[in-house]
Amino acid sequence: MKDQSVSRFWDKFIYKTKAYSVKPGSARWYVRHAEHYIKAHKDRKLGLHQGSDIEKYLKDKGRIKQLTDWQYKQIVISLKIL
Repeated sequence: MKDQSVSRFWDKFIYKTKAYSVKPGSARWYVRHAEHYIKAHKDRKLGLHQGSDIEKYLKDKGRIKQLTDWQYKQIVISLKIL
């Protein structure tokens, strides 16, 4: 049952990418960004996260020199969808 709910969660996430004009072929990258965020905060349920958690995560990502502007934008949008 848990696998079905996880699968449904990601199906809904991918569906929501359309509202942000994400091309279907790129949706997987947004899922990966969201998965990385969740894994970085695996000690707490997603529903308990606050804006400060997202702000810190984005600041940390913004310090990565190899990250391009468009990649950072993907991360921001993936967190909005999440």
